[in-house]
Amino acid sequence: MYQLLKTAFYKLIRISLAGVLMLCAQFAKADDSPQHLQILMTEIPPLIITENGKSSGFLFDVAHELAKELNVNNPGLIMDEPKVLPWNRAYRDITNEPGKLMLQMSRTEEREPLFNWIAPVTEIEIAFVTLKEPRINSLEEARDVGLIGVYGNSRLEAFLREKGFSSNLFPTSDSEQSAKLLDRNRIQAWYAITDEARWEKSKGFIFRPLIIGEPIVKFTLWLISSATLSTEVSDEVKRTYQSMQQDGTVDRIRNQYFSTN
Repeated sequence: MYQLLKTAFYKLIRISLAGVLMLCAQFAKADDSPQHLQILMTEIPPLIITENGKSSGFLFDVAHELAKELNVNNPGLIMDEPKVLPWNRAYRDITNEPGKLMLQMSRTEEREPLFNWIAPVTEIEIAFVTLKEPRINSLEEARDVGLIGVYGNSRLEAFLREKGFSSNLFPTSDSEQSAKLLDRNRIQAWYAITDEARWEKSKGFIFRPLIIGEPIVKFTLWLISSATLSTEVSDEVKRTYQSMQQDGTVDRIRNQYFSTN
């Protein structure tokens, strides 16, 4: 009887050990499996542009180049196709889902603990754009300039109204309309993202040199990831992006979209 119980006991031990080893092997396999990452974007012309169902733009092209470099140099990573989404959905996904990246997040106190802040990407400047001197360098200088074009129902329009502008504002439907109105002297100034103004000029909607005042508002867009992304992977993304900056890739892409005047 004793021998029978001893045999049964050792058999149970062997079965338990086999189960533990199998479980460990499964976890090891899971840990070794490639990690999927995806860059999310939202349309902000000319940084990300969607026309006729196709996307392009400075940050869109940077995102594709970054994804390609990460795929080539990191066998443990699989970069899914970058995706352009409405802002609310992109923000929800990167806040709640693992393995998401974005190239266009402004850094605020409220957002600080929500993401990994990997690297600054580009400066956004908002200023008054005119085609005649003198350039407008302050809100006070803009009060008597005449009609000011601004994207309607936007943060830019809300900001100017908060600062006391009203009767001299000319809300427009998009940046193309603002550019055309400025070129035809229908408005005397355009309150815009400076890169957006340069983009519209490069498309041929403004024929004269732009006169861009000092920035009224200025902030940085950051490359970020979901908060759950490991430090190791975040550091690899940062190294790859900084390498693209150092070898001129980022500047080359920027120069494809923006002229200097």
